[in-house]
Amino acid sequence: MKTEKFGVVKINPFTGKSEHFVMTPKEIEPIIDDERPYFYEDHEKNLWIGIHGGGLALFDRQNNSFVFYRNIPNSPYTISSDFVH
Repeated sequence: MKTEKFGVVKINPFTGKSEHFVMTPKEIEPIIDDERPYFYEDHEKNLWIGIHGGGLALFDRQNNSFVFYRNIPNSPYTISSDFVH
């Protein structure tokens, strides 16, 4: 769902209640393409969101929050790019 703010909205289909999640730090908002998030649910029911220019986000269903993976230049322990498709 496209939002007026950067991020995604989680909607409970039974109650109609919605919750907005910020996906991008304010300092990189100008370089992010907020209209192209990529959603993927793997075989273990993990929800991954690729944020074009903002890295990769994994939804932690137990804590109702996201874990973010972003490129850290010169670190061998990071994703290779913040442009995830």
